[in-house]
Amino acid sequence: MEYKIIIGIDASRANRAEKTGVEWYAFNLIQEFKKLIPSEYRVMLYSAEPLMGELAVLPPNWESKIIKGINFGCGPWLWTQLGLTLEMIKNKPDILFVPSHAIPFIHPKHTFTTIHDIGFEVFPESYSFLARLYHRFSARLALYAAEKIFTPSEFTKEEIVKRYRADPEKIIITPLGFDAGRYNPHPADKTGREPYVVFVGRVEKKKNVKRLIEAFRLLKSEVSIPHKLMILGMPGYGFEEIKEAAGDSKDIIFTGYVPVADMPVILANASLCALPSLYEGFGIPVLESFASGVPVLTSNTSSLPEVAGDAAVLINPESVEEIKGGLKKLILDDNYRSLLIEKGLARAKDFSWEKTAKKTLSAIL
Repeated sequence: MEYKIIIGIDASRANRAEKTGVEWYAFNLIQEFKKLIPSEYRVMLYSAEPLMGELAVLPPNWESKIIKGINFGCGPWLWTQLGLTLEMIKNKPDILFVPSHAIPFIHPKHTFTTIHDIGFEVFPESYSFLARLYHRFSARLALYAAEKIFTPSEFTKEEIVKRYRADPEKIIITPLGFDAGRYNPHPADKTGREPYVVFVGRVEKKKNVKRLIEAFRLLKSEVSIPHKLMILGMPGYGFEEIKEAAGDSKDIIFTGYVPVADMPVILANASLCALPSLYEGFGIPVLESFASGVPVLTSNTSSLPEVAGDAAVLINPESVEEIKGGLKKLILDDNYRSLLIEKGLARAKDFSWEKTAKKTLSAIL
């Protein structure tokens, strides 16, 4: 069959074994695209390694291609700018979609990409010098060369326009989704369990984990509660300082990376989810918690009020006292907890990966 249009999609992030926010975004969009892209289009998935798991199950009009990076004796380097650029020179598709903002030097006229946030500008200390340079270069190239830019929130769009003087008409807001098949209010098994507060995300300075720990320890010193604080996620910038804030407390548990298969049970059994982040482009754990029937404490800054609406306790993330007060209210006030759980379940219904994919495709095709 001869296809009238070829769509190329960078699947390198979606194909990673251990996924966090951007990787899950790429994976879920591709999975939704499989249902939505008409059969008269040919779709090519580019990756550095053979596709794994569900990603490798392709419709008849889809295929995958392994693109090798350029090796200088220290492993593949700049896969997008060298490997994918070379593929664009040899076999350029009609349309290219890159789910993260690094587009290849050579690319089709109809190239689309997503800038999730510009945390590398706001928290430069969290990135190495070379990483900052690369992110800044990639963002500027994308804003100059891509036909449209997708971004997950009005907050991030405003940040991009302000920082780079970008054309707001070029930027399309596509709110993110969550896996409703995994995250739902199934009955939680609390038998024999100690109650706990859960944090989900990279354990780093910009996630404000240190203040969360300080607020939690202060609350424990003032009120007799049996709760523990479970901190789920890989270490990031400032981790040692965060660990120091926890001290030798037996009530604060660092789990490291948690496989996605384990996350629904951990969330469903939590008393509440605390995400007092200083900076977020979106905040998927807020939706996952809502959908799980778990009340949420989060920040009144960055994109988080957009995601949470009136369904969460919103606090000033720079105030340990406000974080402590929010934790206390959600732990001790059962009526308020029930109200927020009900609001959160309703709020979660406004978001889905299907909606994200449909809005993205409406701009691409």
